[in-house]
Amino acid sequence: MLAQPVFQVSECIEALNQHLSLVGEIVVEGELGRLDVKNGRLLFGTLKDAVSSLDFFSMSHLVKNFRQFEPGMLVQAYGSPGLYKTSGKFRLLVNQLVPVGEGALQIAYDKLKAQLQREGLFAPERKRPLPPWPQTIGLITAVGSSAQADLLKIITARRGGLTIYTLPVNVQGREAIPSILKAFAYLNYHPSAIDLVIIARGGGSLEDLAAFNSEAVCRAVFGCPVPVMAAIGHEDNWSLCDYVADLRASTPSHAAELAVRDRLEVLREIITSHQWLHQRLIRDLKTKETTVNQATLAIRRRLHRLTATVNQTLGKIPVMAVSLQSLLHQYRQTLDHSLPQFYSRLKRDQALKQQDLIHLERLLTSLDYRVVLRRGYSITRLKTGRILKRADQVKPGAALQTQLSHGAINSIVN
Repeated sequence: MLAQPVFQVSECIEALNQHLSLVGEIVVEGELGRLDVKNGRLLFGTLKDAVSSLDFFSMSHLVKNFRQFEPGMLVQAYGSPGLYKTSGKFRLLVNQLVPVGEGALQIAYDKLKAQLQREGLFAPERKRPLPPWPQTIGLITAVGSSAQADLLKIITARRGGLTIYTLPVNVQGREAIPSILKAFAYLNYHPSAIDLVIIARGGGSLEDLAAFNSEAVCRAVFGCPVPVMAAIGHEDNWSLCDYVADLRASTPSHAAELAVRDRLEVLREIITSHQWLHQRLIRDLKTKETTVNQATLAIRRRLHRLTATVNQTLGKIPVMAVSLQSLLHQYRQTLDHSLPQFYSRLKRDQALKQQDLIHLERLLTSLDYRVVLRRGYSITRLKTGRILKRADQVKPGAALQTQLSHGAINSIVN
């Protein structure tokens, strides 16, 4: 008989984890007992029913909608079973957490709606206008669905010549969110290829519309570089994507009507505009013609008055010429009589001014100190340059400079 193998504790846990990995992914449904977040990224929680409880572990990047959950909600946890290496306790490594039942879904819906509203994702001022004449439209919807058929049929009927790309996605089920995110990722890499995005699906319950109420899809709609129109469900179905989108259509058919204008309606507007422009042009031409005629008449009247004024002025020129000639003759006589008197007075004034200048020159010469020095006088200055006027202004040893008519003498006071 073979001896039973003996495992070390860590070896035992490792062997059990290998066996549990063969189970693969499982789905566990239960009431959320607790959900703790540590360091902003580690999630620790408990699922329970009337008999048992089960611990689970996850990461915030795996369960991005963890803020929607609260204790008491019925949820489904997708994950792999295993044991903690350190404690050996059983746990479920969760990669997706989904609310179950209308009550839990409504609670998660309300919590996420309040959060996104606080962050400004619903703000009207951030919503972009839709292009008036889109040439390329991207449809994010399920291939072969009624929503796709209605959109293609109505868009084609209302206006031809458009390029419509369908980005196929799952609109419900576990693969719905990843497929929708993949479609928006394509748009982020090719923003210039699409003018308008329409995300659409038919009506359904809150559980059927769960993918369009997820935080990841809402943020993908918010971050799309191209204007987005949401047409989720029927008129009374409001998904969170409807609030985030730039425009919400009540149904996919309504979205097609909002996206493109009917060619017949556009043609009627063109005809109406042409008629209005034609009538406006005729009315403006008549108005301009009246204005031109009035201006022409005013110019003719003005020219007539100016011509009469010029003729009247020309008739006065001979009389004015005779009067001017007489006035010039009087001025010439006055000038001939006054000019000799003016010259005589000018010579007399010039002689008087010349005598005044001679007198002033003699006066300035008599006041020149150099003339006084030439008569034998001198000027004595202190070292500072001040003129010495009294003997008590100096003390023995003071330096003096005496200026003569020719040269200067430096001396010291004894």
